Amino acid sequence: MIIIVGMPRSGTTLVANILGQSKLVKVLIEPHILWRTDNFNYFNDDEYNISLKIINRIRSRFYEYANGKILVEKSPINCVRAKLVYKTFPNAKIVFLERNKIDCINSNYIRSCKKDSFKFSIIFKKYFHKYNDTGLEYSSKTMSIFKQLYFSDIIYFIVFLFKSFYYRNFLGILPFGPKIKGFLKIINKNGLRFYHSIVYEMSRKNKLFLKKKYKENFCSFNFEEFYKNDNEIKKLYEFCGLSINENQVKKIFKKIDRNRFVKN
Repeated sequence: MIIIVGMPRSGTTLVANILGQSKLVKVLIEPHILWRTDNFNYFNDDEYNISLKIINRIRSRFYEYANGKILVEKSPINCVRAKLVYKTFPNAKIVFLERNKIDCINSNYIRSCKKDSFKFSIIFKKYFHKYNDTGLEYSSKTMSIFKQLYFSDIIYFIVFLFKSFYYRNFLGILPFGPKIKGFLKIINKNGLRFYHSIVYEMSRKNKLFLKKKYKENFCSFNFEEFYKNDNEIKKLYEFCGLSINENQVKKIFKKIDRNRFVKN
């Protein structure tokens, strides 16, 4: 299994799409509900319980979805819950994405200002089919809400949805990306941009944790490098143990939408 981790707006979608060009993999984009199994009582993303039951529930749904293929999963929110990732998939390969700090924080800030923090289209898995604008296309199915959500979580999930809706539409404060403990207090006191800088630093700390735990199964990549030359694509495929020839590399590199890089 290959898990893509990184601060939101750091290039995780681009890398998922690059790996999705391989016929050996099956890509799963942000199964938020599944990662929250038995943890909907926590609203913040950096607070969660870890038990054998939770681990087995999450793991079994992932393996069922993979159906024998190499699973590539990406969830930027995992940049603040590294311990859950490690406990659930200790033998996975971790692809960690990094981006220029100022650009990354600004991009998250802009998304928060646009109130992109809570959309039913994302919850019900329509968003990524409609807005896959990296320039790369690949065959991918999404895991429906019914495949992610356990029956015992239904009530807690509904409460979570209403709470998210309340924060976004009535309080007007629901940051894009991870919601960390005390996010309301941080935003009210210091503003959204400062909040995203806190999340960025938390992501860096979680990177160190993952690097220490996964050792040779951990590799970090720079978002900007994927737009400069094709060496990063080769490096990515080599680390993931996926075969790729020179022509395929050039084809992927040529298809990457550089206008998106400028806009974001």
